[in-house]
Amino acid sequence: MKATKKSAKSFQIQYRQSGSWVNGNTYPTRKQAEDYARLTGRDFQVVPKR
Repeated sequence: MKATKKSAKSFQIQYRQSGSWVNGNTYPTRKQAEDYARLTGRDFQVVPKR
């Protein structure tokens, strides 16, 4: 049986704050999340949410 990659339902932004990651807003697409996070000018990462 072939393993199928589960697609993420949404993407969540995480911001760097005092050495740890803090959850931010959730968006339906990775592009939307990245575009928004860039506007804040903060250190961020985008993580897929199932």
